Amino acid sequence: MFDDEELIGTLTLPQKLSLAKQIADEILHASERKYRRLSDLLALTRDKKDIDVVLKAVDLLCQVFVEIIPSYRLREDLDT
Repeated sequence: MFDDEELIGTLTLPQKLSLAKQIADEILHASERKYRRLSDLLALTRDKKDIDVVLKAVDLLCQVFVEIIPSYRLREDLDT
């Protein structure tokens, strides 16, 4: 995982877009193991230089959520 905005800032626009797509693909193909990568994809939404990266990252986050939320099981809280 990365939270370093300086690292993101050193990447070119095509690299950022490719990274966003790669992260989303990882999450979609193995969401039970790769869900922590959501924070990496979210970090790309804070890019102040490239609005295209922000829009693409938000679009990919939406796609991921649409894909994984229906399969998420809700369990009843039995502690109450």
